[in-house]
Amino acid sequence: MIPEGKFNLEARVHHPSGSVCWIHYYGRVFKNEKGEPTHAAGVIFDISDRKSVEQKKDEFIGIASHELKTPVTSIKAYTEILYDQFIEAGDNQSAVYLEKLNNQVDRLTRLIRDLLDATRISEGRLALRESSVDMNQLLRDTVEDMQNTSGKHTIELNLQDLPAIQGDKERLRQVIVNLIANATKYSPEADRVLIKTYRSNGNINIEVQDFGIGMSEETQSNLFERFFRSNDPSIGTFPGLGLGLYISMQIIKQHKGTIRVRSEKGNGSVFTIVLPVEH
Repeated sequence: MIPEGKFNLEARVHHPSGSVCWIHYYGRVFKNEKGEPTHAAGVIFDISDRKSVEQKKDEFIGIASHELKTPVTSIKAYTEILYDQFIEAGDNQSAVYLEKLNNQVDRLTRLIRDLLDATRISEGRLALRESSVDMNQLLRDTVEDMQNTSGKHTIELNLQDLPAIQGDKERLRQVIVNLIANATKYSPEADRVLIKTYRSNGNINIEVQDFGIGMSEETQSNLFERFFRSNDPSIGTFPGLGLGLYISMQIIKQHKGTIRVRSEKGNGSVFTIVLPVEH
């Protein structure tokens, strides 16, 4: 059944001849006086060529990311060895340079991981390793790790009792880390980030609130698209591939949940992870 209101979707169509094409279909549903949907009107575009290009791009990203992974791992290992040798030799200045280099290698490693995750998602290969997860404890552990690297921001926790859920602990941690990192990155003039948990309508909710630059409604509507980068000059100055929120949303969707955002320009943002207790 077509949902009420506006719709905007992509679909793969199998022709009786055996051929397959991709279509982009958007329009709106019309209702009668009783508020019952009666018919829909819209436009269909054949986007098979675009999908073919996207597939080739995904294949290239996947191959390139795999090829980069091994040498970057080796660079990190040698960097850590050199760092230890400089510390033992009392060469603190060189050790500082190596520490900065190691931080950049970590950043490159995260970028490669994001590219690989984006490829796995597009191919439907992002697998979950589910177990019982205490989300409050996961938040405490993650915040403890991140507080040391969050600069001037204090990460405050306001946690209500939650039941355990079934989920992939490391993937859920990845989402939380991304939201907290974004909260600190996009609130350079603030000094705190608030994290709150609570239950509602059979779901558990995790809110991550910052007091930063906020964003427009247009930016919010495209926020979870792959490789999305806002045209807003106040946001565009921050580095990134535009993959973090896309990957986070796909991980939460695989847990049968969603991520919502509320934001206002100049007044910060609130990201809410909604997860079912049972799925």
